[in-house]
Order: sequence, then structure tokens, then C-alpha cells
Amino acid sequence: MSDYLPQEVLIKILARLPPVSVIKFRCVSKSWNLLIASPFFISMQIEQAILSKPVDAGTEQIIVRRYSKGQNSEVYSVHIDNEEFPDDKNIKIEYPFRDSTRFYYRIVGSCNGVLCLSDDLFGQADSTLLWNPVIKRKVTLPVPQATFDTMGLTFVLGFGFDVENNDYKLVRMAYVQGDYGYLVPPKVEVYALSIGNWREFSGEVPVNCVVEYFWSEVIISGKVHWVAYRNMGMQEKVENLITVFNLSSEVFDEMQLSALENESRLI
Repeated sequence: MSDYLPQEVLIKILARLPPVSVIKFRCVSKSWNLLIASPFFISMQIEQAILSKPVDAGTEQIIVRRYSKGQNSEVYSVHIDNEEFPDDKNIKIEYPFRDSTRFYYRIVGSCNGVLCLSDDLFGQADSTLLWNPVIKRKVTLPVPQATFDTMGLTFVLGFGFDVENNDYKLVRMAYVQGDYGYLVPPKVEVYALSIGNWREFSGEVPVNCVVEYFWSEVIISGKVHWVAYRNMGMQEKVENLITVFNLSSEVFDEMQLSALENESRLI
């Protein structure tokens, strides 16, 4: 078909197809494989998926994770997010961790159909990975520089998509436990999928600011947001705030929560 259609028309047709079909077409020829695997095509397909997203909230799909402590097992499934939540719309998806028996895993975040999964303590035991359950592909991340075994740390992860550089990124903050709480600032590392390794963050980190590992992230406009707190001297009071990390510029920022009481940490 590529012999009869202009390249730009072929790209537009492929970009409108479901990801599962597109992956199969990589076997058609070497040129198709290179095209479908190119950052340009991937970006175009993501843009097309966003533009064609249904307005009806009842068609939204969500990933649900169930963990059974008694059976030491977990199941990931896709559900239709509506008021009825019918069982016949539940689709069980293959679990990506096959060799893990020590901890269960949580979803760090999701973006463009890609999920970031890590063990319950965000890096103390097994690998963190990026997983696309639709096309059944995963990328296992390398071991970071700062680990629990080497420094006795608590970890916080943030995951999202860097639009300016067309890249998936993770930011990892590692806190050392001191006698009176976490030592700050944390050690920060950044992972870019295009590079494939962790690198130490050399920019400025918010002073005396702590993000707990069990607090979830929120991605807004390419920025990772966490609820955080800052200890206010020896008065046992804290200042609650939002810590922000821009995935494109790789700069930390803060948002004050002046309307909230700061007598204790937010949960």
C-alpha cells in the first residue's frame, strides 16, 4: 500500500489506528517498522488520540489494581468509568512483574497509556518499570545511584511526559532518615527514557521541604505536583505546601497553601 499512497497520507492513516494494530504493522516492512518506532510518529499518534478522545465521561477507561495480602497476589484490570461500572466491561490485563515475590507494587503515575510501576516503597526492593498494557511492552529501569542498601533512604517518585523534548521522565527524591526526621535537602535523580539511565540532579532543590513516599503525584501541564511540608524550627509546627517539578525545564518550584492551617501535616 505504501507504493501507492503518499507518505504523509500513510502516516495519517496509521496514526488513527489502535496501538495494538499499529504494533502488528511493524512487521510489514523495515520502512514501516522504522516509521512506527520513530518519535515523530509516536507523538502524532498521541496527539491524534487526544483529539479523538470522546467527550462523554462514561467512556473513560481506568486502570484498577487489586492486591490480596492473604493470597500474595495482585491483579490489574481495565474498567469503564461510569455510574453503572458493569462487570462485563472489566478486562484483566497481564501482570508485568513475573519474578517478584517480596513486595507488592503501586502505580506511581500514568501518561499517554504508559504506566509507571514501582514496589511499595518506591525502590527498596525490585525494579521500577514503564509498562504499556495495551501493546504488552515494558521497560525496566536501571538501579538508581542512591539505594536503600547503600544509604538507608526513603524514596519519592514522580512520572510524566516532557512535551518539549518528547520524552518520558521520572524524578526520584531520596531522603535520609535522621534522629529528628528526614535530612534535607534530598538527593534527587532524573531518568529520561530516551537516554536510559539515571543522572544526578544538579539544580536547586527546595530547602527543608519533605514529601512523604506514600503521597501520590498529580501531573498538570507537564509538571509533577506533590503535597509537602516544611518543619518550622523547634515549635513542632509545619508549613504545608505543594512541591512542583517541571519535567521540561527540570526546575523545582513551590506553591503556598496559605488558606490552610499549618499546625500539622496534611494527609
